[in-house]
Amino acid sequence: MTEPEKPQTTIAVDGAVFRLAEDTDVDELARSVAAAARSGAEFVTFQTPEAVDVRLLITSISSVSIATQQTAASWEPIPATPWEWE
Repeated sequence: MTEPEKPQTTIAVDGAVFRLAEDTDVDELARSVAAAARSGAEFVTFQTPEAVDVRLLITSISSVSIATQQTAASWEPIPATPWEWE
């Protein structure tokens, strides 16, 4: 039987990717990130599904993306694929 899919939201900041806890207010987090970038630099705090509090310093040059996608209930990260240089 196929497991039902559920939305999973991630935030990527300067290449570091974190899954967000299910109860994260994504709109509020986006507002906090934008305010931090506008101010020049501020810490933004969020929680992962494992109840880990993460504090990231967001600056005006930080690259940030927030994405929500449907994932299987037993989500596992995609393994890193090594690059082969020719």
